[in-house]
Amino acid sequence: MNHDKSSIQRALTAIEGNNLDGAEQVLEALAFGQLPYPVETNSEDGLALDPLGASGFHPRNFHLAGEHINDCVTALGSNDQEAALAAVNAVLAGWKENS
Repeated sequence: MNHDKSSIQRALTAIEGNNLDGAEQVLEALAFGQLPYPVETNSEDGLALDPLGASGFHPRNFHLAGEHINDCVTALGSNDQEAALAAVNAVLAGWKENS
């Protein structure tokens, strides 16, 4: 599975279709759990290393995306569709701001 924006959009579609288990599987497969932690880079331009293919993210935004995805997975585990939608939309908004 690609670790990219389209995967997050698949999760959004699943949540909107009330397929919360499917959305949770997509997000867990992304292994974004490591994103809440800063990504170190040796470059002078401050661009993030891109271990998951999450292009367009500056290092300061990796942790934010990870937090939103973790919030979404937590909401999905509680069958809270509204909170899951809010969290996954926050991830997509972050991509939009960084593209």
